Amino acid sequence: MRWRLFSLTIAIGGFVACGAVVPLRLLSAVPDIPEAEATAQPKAFSDTHGHWAETEINALDSRNIISGFPDGRFKPNAPVTRAEFAAMVNQAFRNRDSTQPARNFSDVPSNYWASEAIRRAVVLGFIAGYPDGTFRPEGNISRVEAVVALASGLQLAGSTDPGSLYSDAAQIPSWARDQVSRATYNGIRIKGPNANQFRPMQSASRADIAVFVYQALQRYPIAGVITHLDPPAGAITLDEASAREPGFAVRLQLMERNTQVLRVPTRAIANIGFRPAIGSGTISHSDYLVQAGPTA
Repeated sequence: MRWRLFSLTIAIGGFVACGAVVPLRLLSAVPDIPEAEATAQPKAFSDTHGHWAETEINALDSRNIISGFPDGRFKPNAPVTRAEFAAMVNQAFRNRDSTQPARNFSDVPSNYWASEAIRRAVVLGFIAGYPDGTFRPEGNISRVEAVVALASGLQLAGSTDPGSLYSDAAQIPSWARDQVSRATYNGIRIKGPNANQFRPMQSASRADIAVFVYQALQRYPIAGVITHLDPPAGAITLDEASAREPGFAVRLQLMERNTQVLRVPTRAIANIGFRPAIGSGTISHSDYLVQAGPTA
């Protein structure tokens, strides 16, 4: 069965299918993980209840992007090393296409626990080494370095003056201002106490990184062939062979490990047609999706 292609812009705040408007849930770009893992219940960490980053920590934990410690703690206020950050972004965005050449670092031996994660984070464009050929994996990553890494790796566009949010924006290094502006525009922002201060050179905490990665996932661009609609669930299914945004890949494996169901935002999916297996459409924040009748 095929679906007829057409365009329509209607029904703000809902999804239109066969004449019915169905409320939708917020879009979340789900990494390439099995359904059982993607829907796993988050662990109850002993030290995150009531924490300002509890929502983001639980969300990433439920997707196996981050984890806690054997004693049941998450240690949200502990600093994050460059190696740990590489492991986190590699897990969150592991299906992106490579954009940078691989590099070997003099201080990252092949048997280092995060050597593969560091290699992947580098080729994905999230993080780089130093001019002297080192990576400094055990060094703490700063807030500004983490934000710049996400903005660079995701190739974010747009710009918002950080000074409109942060009273200490003048302390943001000149080399980072452009990427921080892009990140700010795309919703990657400081959260928690004193959120009006960026404190760019402060070591990023595990809570900070959880928030940044969670926010970045909301901006993860996805394009593809829509193969199935489920209005009651507010969901669509994209085919494995879908077209991608430049530089991005979506590996889909929730339904029989070859497709992925995406939740659609209330502001999303318009002016695009769809049909199984052929054609493509891009999900964006200004679109609506309407189902056409089947054709022979």
